[in-house]
Amino acid sequence: MDIFRIENRDSEWFNEMWEVYSYSFPEHEKRSLENQLEMLSNKKCKIDVYVDNDEFVGFVIFWIYPRYIYIEHFALSTNMRQGGRGSFILSDIIWRYRALPIVLDIDPVVDEISQRRLNFYLKLGFIQNSHKHLCPPYSADAEPFELLLLTTKKELTEAQYAVVKESLYNEIITFKSID
Repeated sequence: MDIFRIENRDSEWFNEMWEVYSYSFPEHEKRSLENQLEMLSNKKCKIDVYVDNDEFVGFVIFWIYPRYIYIEHFALSTNMRQGGRGSFILSDIIWRYRALPIVLDIDPVVDEISQRRLNFYLKLGFIQNSHKHLCPPYSADAEPFELLLLTTKKELTEAQYAVVKESLYNEIITFKSID
């Protein structure tokens, strides 16, 4: 599988990535195109796309910080969701950034699909954290929403979680502040 870095809207595979992004997440969990392009100007924000035999497989949008990596979005093309490709992509990210803990969040478990999603991450070595985690809204008219926080290596301490939370609210998703 080949990996390509998206640098801007003109990057190869950007349109395929944006199409998969658009249908993979509910409205309250995704950026506008304009906002995503703006985020690409931030040197900490990276988008890697994975391609197999010239066919788009999936992407990871992540942020590189000195003490952790935050995976903001991860999705596969609908016709690529079987066969271990998702495990391959996340294992690749975990391996490339093995010196740092990886942090991501997922929807709370409410049904069989969300339980399978949690199990997928647990099998890859992620640990469910006990912190009450509210994700900031992606639009000015929305409210924060609860997600499960997962990390590699070990659960975040309160101090580590405070650093991640500050990054989420002050740099990664910047519409509203919290108390």
